[in-house]
Amino acid sequence: HDKLKLIETIGVNVTVGKCGVASVGETQIAMVVIETEQDKASALHTIWTIDSINDYLSSSTDPIEGYWKYLDRDNNPEWAKLGGNYTIALVKEDNGYLILYIDGAIVNQGNWQQFMLKGILKKTIFKNHFDLVWYDAMCDAIDYEIYAEISHNAILTLSFPLYKTSVRFSKIPKN
Repeated sequence: HDKLKLIETIGVNVTVGKCGVASVGETQIAMVVIETEQDKASALHTIWTIDSINDYLSSSTDPIEGYWKYLDRDNNPEWAKLGGNYTIALVKEDNGYLILYIDGAIVNQGNWQQFMLKGILKKTIFKNHFDLVWYDAMCDAIDYEIYAEISHNAILTLSFPLYKTSVRFSKIPKN
């Protein structure tokens, strides 16, 4: 009677802060409440795979859709640190484009897997100008006073004015 007994194991995809129940002798437990947070990285997974995205992009006629690779940056390292030299893919969705991570993470590299959501481009009233949501290296969303522009269907510029940073990507031509 003096040993702890496992009552239930619950598998969930969350990060648990603290949890514990212990007793010596018999105890009646009326309720156990556990507060959790969803794992940020798992929340960014998408349904895309290498086959599905390549099939989709091979028939796309949208000049913005496709693979893009890191080109350069204008960055003040006192305000922001680049999380990697990313390769990304843009695929059309609703009122804009999804930005999917392909490769190149340096900071927090273990959390990033191919086809995770790296950002969202939302159309504005201006041609080739988008409101931006960007998921940083730690999988946190940045969506305040940032934007993206595409020039000549070949250069994607992500601008983070409050962080004194812009990052450019160049379109990878289709094979």
